[in-house]
Amino acid sequence: MDLLVRVLSQGPLEEFDVKRQDGSKKTSKSVTVKMMDGYDTIVGQAYDDLADSLEKHKLDTNRMYKVQAKISVSEWTSSQTGALMQKNSIRINSIETI
Repeated sequence: MDLLVRVLSQGPLEEFDVKRQDGSKKTSKSVTVKMMDGYDTIVGQAYDDLADSLEKHKLDTNRMYKVQAKISVSEWTSSQTGALMQKNSIRINSIETI
């Protein structure tokens, strides 16, 4: 999905371990970006190389950006209530100044 947005804020670079299918661990990185398209405010995450790039070159809150993102739904069963829970996740694949 392509979005035209203004960045409201950018979080710090975070590192975390991910377990690979072969059982080994990999360190991954992410940066959280809060954005607004004029109507909706959304939060997305950039990972690994893009996260490193955003950490080095902070996004300007006074500029507009074109964001290419993948929106997906995660589902799980609540351990407290047994109810089916759902959450949207936004993964930022690219971001460029307009």
